[in-house]
Amino acid sequence: MPQHAKRRRSSGTEKHGASSAASTVHSSCFVFLDIDGVMLPFGDSIVHKCFPSSCMHALSHILSKTGATIVLSSTWRMDPAACSDILRNFHEYAKQFGGPLDHITEISETTSPFMHSYRQWEIHDWLSRMPGGGTAVRWVAIDDEELLEGPHHAKFRQMFEGHVVKCESQAGLSMELANEVVELLERQRHEDTR
Repeated sequence: MPQHAKRRRSSGTEKHGASSAASTVHSSCFVFLDIDGVMLPFGDSIVHKCFPSSCMHALSHILSKTGATIVLSSTWRMDPAACSDILRNFHEYAKQFGGPLDHITEISETTSPFMHSYRQWEIHDWLSRMPGGGTAVRWVAIDDEELLEGPHHAKFRQMFEGHVVKCESQAGLSMELANEVVELLERQRHEDTR
């Protein structure tokens, strides 16, 4: 089973009630994925919740090249119907084009549904539950929100540098940005072997 496929569900007793990064995930490579502005660029398609194939192709490329596990960092994590929409989009794309998105049967890894603050802080919270506080894993956050600049991002800025790919909200995830994600994860892998 691919690394990003179905995972064992959280028991619900972990910190904040989110899936326990340390106990349920056996991957060492993660992509924190936002939806609005990343997989669903702002515009007409947002009404229909239909992800453009260009964004889907870019995400499929990332997963194919890296074997990364998706951690849903979007506010969509709060709504089971929205999570079903994500899976429907993944499977509709995979029916036509194949690839790793077909193997994702549930959204089992999310940032905490009980933590609502700056996205950077939510991701840091998830990483802090990993062995070594997230320093022993490769990861990239893909978002249209700012994750590095501003005074509220100062506390964890150094940890996030070299781990963020920012999308333009109107365009979403492109192949150019997907290649940037792959490059960052590869660079982290090479740094880990030093």
